[in-house]
Amino acid sequence: MAQDPDAENEDNNFKSLSSLADLKAYIGKVDEDQNVILSFYDPKKDVASPMTERLKNIMENEGIYTVTVAQVDRTTANKDILEKYDAVDSDCICAIDKTKEGYPTKKRLTSFIEMSIKKLVINHKYK
Repeated sequence: MAQDPDAENEDNNFKSLSSLADLKAYIGKVDEDQNVILSFYDPKKDVASPMTERLKNIMENEGIYTVTVAQVDRTTANKDILEKYDAVDSDCICAIDKTKEGYPTKKRLTSFIEMSIKKLVINHKYK
């Protein structure tokens, strides 16, 4: 029996956002007991973002279910979200505070080092 390719993609991908309005709508749907991380990336043909892949692997390996991740394609996203999270010129992940007005950054990483990403995810999980 063949698997539905859309179902597989849904399991393997994070929600995609392209503006602050998208972010606000997304946060409105996030469970109260989940914190939010934004992953800003520059897609390369047939190559996954190393930071996004490491983020996904860490969450799976550590069994972290109280953090939700949304991706922002830096090549197509609106300037508003890129400038707010200082992601105009480089890939990064941002742990944001969804409880405060404007969703400020709590921690921002531009490093692909797995231990740094792991520390950010573990420290940002809902307690």
